[in-house]
Amino acid sequence: MEPLPSAKVADDLFIIDTAAYGRPRFLASYIIAGDKIALVDCGPTTCLPRLKTEVKRLGFNVRDIDYIIITHIHLDHYGGAGSLLEDLPRGKVVMHQRGARHAINPGPMLERTRAMVGDEAMAREGPILPIPAERLMAVEDGDVLDLGKGHRLQVLHTPGHTNSSICLLDEKLKGLFVGDILGPCFTADDVTVPLAPSGDFDVDMSIKSIQRMQGIKAELLVFPHFGVSRKADKVMKHSVKGLTEWSELAREALRQGPDKVLPVLNERAKRDMAAIRDKGPYYHYILDEAVPLSAAGYTRYFQRRGQG
Repeated sequence: MEPLPSAKVADDLFIIDTAAYGRPRFLASYIIAGDKIALVDCGPTTCLPRLKTEVKRLGFNVRDIDYIIITHIHLDHYGGAGSLLEDLPRGKVVMHQRGARHAINPGPMLERTRAMVGDEAMAREGPILPIPAERLMAVEDGDVLDLGKGHRLQVLHTPGHTNSSICLLDEKLKGLFVGDILGPCFTADDVTVPLAPSGDFDVDMSIKSIQRMQGIKAELLVFPHFGVSRKADKVMKHSVKGLTEWSELAREALRQGPDKVLPVLNERAKRDMAAIRDKGPYYHYILDEAVPLSAAGYTRYFQRRGQG
């Protein structure tokens, strides 16, 4: 499968397929081109050569990027930010304040991640540089980043996937940059998958965050995994349904033993994704890597609550 060609997908909004980890159509970065330029979710360090090439292909100068906006501090979204910042003379990294301390001093977080995913997976990330405190903009719920040309980005703190998760509401586009709170979305088929790879994943908080997003009545959802959808209401309802049903399956399986959770979720994932037409690298990544991590995530969630 070839990477998706970089292209304009809405007014002043451009998609770049980073082909992160050698997986086409796995992680998208987005350029919002107001009077100032924002790049949403830069991806891991190892995808930066392609990212920079595609930024130029779209007619932009990498040095002119003003903001690298991180939807949450997972390495597939933020890992390359410190390295990319070296090419941006006036650039700043924008993320929720709960992720800021990890970005400034990533060492402890990286060791916890290594313990979860292993050395081989960490090697795919490349170097992960600290973000200098003076070049970090820590934001909170309700903050607004004005890029000009009508692109006022309102920050929504949407915990659940992680405590540091944010969404961005672009007033001009009536679009939500959703991070991973809805899970990955196969936008051609409007199918989301309720993955739970985080140590701080929380089902209840995820559903509350999505319900808040539903009240906004967005017309466009912008997914890092992967692409854009104009069926916002349908997709968000599907995501809530998936979270509710997967979590109940995981809880019931956990009562039989922690080793029962993965087989149950693996079968459910295959069923949920049966209708997907594009069974490319990301489809296989979900089954081979993301579902096992999610089985552990759901297990931790219920064990923290004394239900496992």
